[in-house]
Amino acid sequence: MRIAGSSCTRQKDVASTKSCRGPTTIRSACCRLRGSVRSKVVRAQPQAAATTMAPAAATNQMPSDAARKAMFGVGTEQCTEVEANIVGQLPSWLNGALIVNGGGDYSHMNHMFDGYALVAKVKVAGGRAWGSQRYLDSKAYRAYKKEGRVVIREFDTRPEVSGWWGEAKELITQLIGLVTQNPDFTDNASVSLQQVKQLGGRSGSKLLLAMSETPAASYLLDPETLDTVQQVLYNDGVPGDLTTAHPSILSDGTLLNFSRTLPFGGFHIYKQEPLTLKRVEVAFVPDRRPLSPAWLHDFAATDKYAVILEHPLYMSLASLLLGTAASHLFMNWMPQDEVKTVRTFTC
Repeated sequence: MRIAGSSCTRQKDVASTKSCRGPTTIRSACCRLRGSVRSKVVRAQPQAAATTMAPAAATNQMPSDAARKAMFGVGTEQCTEVEANIVGQLPSWLNGALIVNGGGDYSHMNHMFDGYALVAKVKVAGGRAWGSQRYLDSKAYRAYKKEGRVVIREFDTRPEVSGWWGEAKELITQLIGLVTQNPDFTDNASVSLQQVKQLGGRSGSKLLLAMSETPAASYLLDPETLDTVQQVLYNDGVPGDLTTAHPSILSDGTLLNFSRTLPFGGFHIYKQEPLTLKRVEVAFVPDRRPLSPAWLHDFAATDKYAVILEHPLYMSLASLLLGTAASHLFMNWMPQDEVKTVRTFTC
């Protein structure tokens, strides 16, 4: 494994609305921290209104147009912590920080999973609260800011190209990636956060590992400043074009996860050491449909076993490469296959 540095260039005119939306963010964060705080309302400084259009909602339908615009719009990045104006009183024993990851800028996006990652933080101490939010400095996000369009494919948003030549170049790029087993998948780590020990620097300090569903979407973040510290690039021999952003945490702190190769591949189950982030493959489950690999979002595990459920929801390579229609996004549902359960020994 090697660590790639990041320029951490920040744009001051962009923001996330899923992870940070002024009063809603801090209020919902307090509710997650403690049920008894639900009646306490915390209001932060107002942020810039969303500038992108969201799909219209019926007047009698929830969520409202205002909520949809807030969810799928663009706000303002807040790099420094801003103290909230508190209405009511927070309990004196409530101290700590809630840090969440999620989609931020939804401009040009087709799906709620596609927003560029923004990490939001709510810190509570001594009856006071502060909020901040920063975009993750990924290659996909930098390319988007530079070009003003989607350059690297997200979950359900293909790169924006013009004309038949642009479509042809994108197809050739994807085909070369599959043949060379080096596809140009997104590094937009917008799904989860895992606490890991810092690689160097202050002794005993911690970093956050931001993840999404490609191996390239692995970034270390500073939990104090929310800075993007480094991208984690794996060269430990564990193959995989896709992964899951939801590793299981074993009793000794080890991360258990899987990557998957496609086509003609399967699930590579591995353990990951939280200090060095080195991965070691412990099991392999081949795809029952080599040309239509199953989609698996998460899995169950114990210290000794990982349970892989191969659902009959299969990725369509034609949809991924050509944008052809599938029954659901880029996947096809084939219930006649039923669910295949594989229990693998991980010790």
